[in-house]
Amino acid sequence: MIAGFSYDSKAKHDRNIKIGDWLKTINNMEVNVHNLDDILQKFINHNEVLLTLQRVAATEVTKEPPINTLNLESAFVQDLLNPKIDPDSPVVLQKLCGYPVGLIYINTDKLDENNKANEDLIYYFPKSVQKNLLCQSRGMFITLHHLLHDITATFSRVSSLMYKEKLVHVVYTKLQNHLLLFMLPDERASVKEVVLMNNQVLSYLDFTYQRIHDALTLKRHIEQIDSFLFRYFARVICNTDWATTEQFMEYQFDQITSNNASVCLFEDLMPVVPTLKLPDEAVTQVDEALSELEASDYREWNEDPLDCQRLFTILGSALFHSGYLLHSHLMDCDLVNIYNFCKFQGIIHLSRTEPVKSLVLWKEVFLSNSTETSNNSQSEERKYLLAIGNGKDLLVAIMEAGGATEPPEDNMGPDAFYVEEVQATLAHIQELGLNIVAERILTSNGGYAIANPMPQINKKKDWKGMGSLGFTKTNLPQNSSKECTSGTKKNEVISILKRRNSEQNVLNEEPYEAYSEGSESQCYSEALSEISDESSSRNPNLRYDSNDEDSDFDDYREGSQISGSSYDLSEVRQLLLSDLGEYQPVQLTSGRQNVLYHFVQFETAEGILVCPLECHLQSNTYDLILNNFRRCCQNIHEIFENTQRFKKLPAKDIAKSLMNKSLIAITEYGMLFECPFIEKDARKAKITYWVIGKLFYEPYPRELFVCYQDGIPQNLADLAFKIGLNCSL
Repeated sequence: MIAGFSYDSKAKHDRNIKIGDWLKTINNMEVNVHNLDDILQKFINHNEVLLTLQRVAATEVTKEPPINTLNLESAFVQDLLNPKIDPDSPVVLQKLCGYPVGLIYINTDKLDENNKANEDLIYYFPKSVQKNLLCQSRGMFITLHHLLHDITATFSRVSSLMYKEKLVHVVYTKLQNHLLLFMLPDERASVKEVVLMNNQVLSYLDFTYQRIHDALTLKRHIEQIDSFLFRYFARVICNTDWATTEQFMEYQFDQITSNNASVCLFEDLMPVVPTLKLPDEAVTQVDEALSELEASDYREWNEDPLDCQRLFTILGSALFHSGYLLHSHLMDCDLVNIYNFCKFQGIIHLSRTEPVKSLVLWKEVFLSNSTETSNNSQSEERKYLLAIGNGKDLLVAIMEAGGATEPPEDNMGPDAFYVEEVQATLAHIQELGLNIVAERILTSNGGYAIANPMPQINKKKDWKGMGSLGFTKTNLPQNSSKECTSGTKKNEVISILKRRNSEQNVLNEEPYEAYSEGSESQCYSEALSEISDESSSRNPNLRYDSNDEDSDFDDYREGSQISGSSYDLSEVRQLLLSDLGEYQPVQLTSGRQNVLYHFVQFETAEGILVCPLECHLQSNTYDLILNNFRRCCQNIHEIFENTQRFKKLPAKDIAKSLMNKSLIAITEYGMLFECPFIEKDARKAKITYWVIGKLFYEPYPRELFVCYQDGIPQNLADLAFKIGLNCSL
């Protein structure tokens, strides 16, 4: 009997088949409950079959499954696969045009007065020339674009204007003889943030469609681009990580309050991927699993390995958990593009909010290092993205067809063998318990202890006797302190990714007992005690059974080349989980008290970002400090960009440079702030804190930003070394 339709079924829209109809014959062969399986086996290789159904009289086609059918899909998943409201409907577009957002693509060679109306418009969204603000005012931006270039020989970057008492920012992007304009309101993004968001959108189009021009001009892409931009603008307008079509339609633009105002963004817009640091043993196990997958050594499976050719070559892979990177074998630019692609497709939000039973995604993509080659010559190689998900884990791999492998085909689909191998690799990683390890670290805020802002009372008394740097009492021998101060080379820089162990943290005397009553140490220990080996989900309301007998994903735990390991996986699993028995977040600052509010370290050479992940401090003061910290980070980051740009200039061009010479060699920058303590039922008090940024060049360029309570130390270099690096001055 027909119980329902899949979301992409044509029969659902043709209304010829109704729910409740009975299957009578297949190719004139009578079907019953006893011979159904045998008959279906005969038509495995048939492209077309004839089905005869017994119609149920006086019954209309039902749009939803029967009442007794249990639907486990959430509202987010249902809208992602089959939205209830068409994003291209006039009602939705009319509401979207009521908000100052949009994107248009203009041909600047067709601006002659003799041309037809709107002939210069190649692409625009929202789809209404009369109501689209950019379409109606594009002449002003085109004039500014040409005028500024004629006067200064440079091209426009950003313009700001007032529209219905709202400040709006428009970003210019010149693509040969075409101009792309991207617009967002200031109440959702500042000028610097709009520029970064524009770069993210353009990178997504390049990665998905090879060229921005092809994406916005070819008819086969227009529908996908419309859907992507609607999702993007709906999410920005509603000020959430993801907004369904129904949520967008219910959102009221005119009722924007201070509570719904956008916070300053920094980490989310940088070209890096949020990273979760695992213990060294766990990283080793993930690295071995990914290496074995990429090696694709199937000689034991094939009797004549020299007589056949591979279908794909695996160029690299990466593992994510709850949207955070655990380990990667990809280039930094490709890693960032893959993460942004998954984020815009809703996969990152899905992995952070609810577990999935099985996810398979296949998409042809265009890597950064192959874009120029494919544009200049007819390259045979084609790249594909394969993403496999289970629970809250996501394993992505870049597959290449052509070159050393068999020539690629048009509209080439995934091969079942490679899909099974990636699924088996992910199952192997989960079997080791690495998802439980990642979940426990994630629950403890990424493993880093963050201080709760508290009013400073008797500050001189608190720091008295501790010394300027807070290590008068140590368990080290007398000659050990000299080794700590002088043993580390001056130019040696150790990344914050290398977390301290108990021996390296001897500078802190009982660091975890020095928390105040308002700190989060108790919350961390309680959260860790609630996590068991049997459940790795942070949301108790969302449960799934990964060991269910009918689960397709479990079929790949056996029979693959990775499951034939000689060592006992249970011993490795027990070893990894036993190390987390007394897991506690690490205090990064030296001294008895934790003074660190937040930190951000991003490494553009590696494409990764390290910071506290999900701080659950219920503090209005902390939110105020964090928002100001991110705003300062944007300004400091811009100064560091000027420093790096000046360093790359040839000596002969330095004198000709128009850059401010006082801002060309800054590698550290700090600001001191004072804000009121705004918690409920709190006495009038103030909190002073530092926001400091430091630029490192060795062993590769990276930037570190910290926010800490005013007190110790006062030297900017001291703090940058003590909070990012395992050395003391």
